[in-house]
Formats: sequence, structure tokens, C-alpha cells
Amino acid sequence: MQSNNRSSQPWWAAGALFSLLLISVAGTTPATTIADQSLSSLVSESTHIVRGDVRQIQSRWNADRTLIVTDISLWVGESFKGSAHGQIVITLPGGRIDDLALDVVGAPSFALEEEVLVFLRPGEDDNYVVPSLYQGKFEIAEDEAGETWIHNDHYTMDRLLPLRASALRLQNRMPLGDFMPELDSALRKGGTR
Repeated sequence: MQSNNRSSQPWWAAGALFSLLLISVAGTTPATTIADQSLSSLVSESTHIVRGDVRQIQSRWNADRTLIVTDISLWVGESFKGSAHGQIVITLPGGRIDDLALDVVGAPSFALEEEVLVFLRPGEDDNYVVPSLYQGKFEIAEDEAGETWIHNDHYTMDRLLPLRASALRLQNRMPLGDFMPELDSALRKGGTR
């Protein structure tokens, strides 16, 4: 005789495990390949481009309780496209709630107090999303000599600015002072400045 005892796991555990498995398998298929974006294509697909500081990171369930998402609270210091100001929230797929984690291939990562430049589009609930995933998030940091650099941990600057590849400096980073005229030029060509 077979026992009909059910596991003591919460009702959503089987669905979450299936979702994690599905995302893991999808992460190995060509359908999840992210095409390289140039700076002008990042500008054109984004409604907002801002520079700001990460103030809070909080994972939660989405409204349907079918997906873990993470809200990044960003204090906007400067807006280059669109009219975002003050505190905004960027929602990313994936995150961790208690012992359950969802890692999404290609999603950008953020750290508290990190200064970033991000390319955004409106999402749900007045939040924003990063439409080009990791390609749309750049860290801004100052080195020991006091020079300010911009870089992306997963996306090389020579792919972002292919015409400037020979002029780009060390370690996949670029002086912020060199990057900003490139951004301004892409904004002008896109008719947004």
C-alpha cells in the first residue's frame, strides 16, 4: 500500500523549484543570448538615463507570488534622459528570500552605496527596469589617485564604443570625463538633447 503523505513544504516550494530549474535550463540555451549593444542603441531603447547612489536593496515576491524580484532604491543625482529625480526604484528579476534564491542569467547586480549610471524604461507600479540587463548598468568609482572611472563588470567598454576601442584605457574602464561626451553625442544623435 502506498502512502499518500504530502511533504511539509509550503505550497509554493514546488513551483519555485520548477521555476529555478526552468531558468537554469533556459540560461544555457541560445534564446537567452544577449546581443551586444552600442552606446547609441542603449540610449535609443531607454526612456531614462540617470546617475545616482544605491540606497537600499530589498528582495520580495511579485504581485502574483510567482517570481522573486529585487527592488533597488536609487537616489538620482543627475538625469541625462527623461525626468527622473529624487528616489526611484529599479525592479530586477531574481533575488533571495530566506533560504530561497533565484539567480537570473544576465541580470545586473547592485551594491549598497554604489554610484551608478543606469539606462532605464518604465516597469510596473511606477518602478523602472533595465531593458538591456547587465549592459545597462555601469559603476562609477574613484581610484587612489582621485580619477573617476566608469565600468561594467560584464560588458567591455570596447564593445560599447567600438570606434574608440583603441583609445580605451586599462582594465575595461574608461575615465568618466571621456565617457560623458560620448553619452552626450549619442543623446544628440537620438534627438533627445
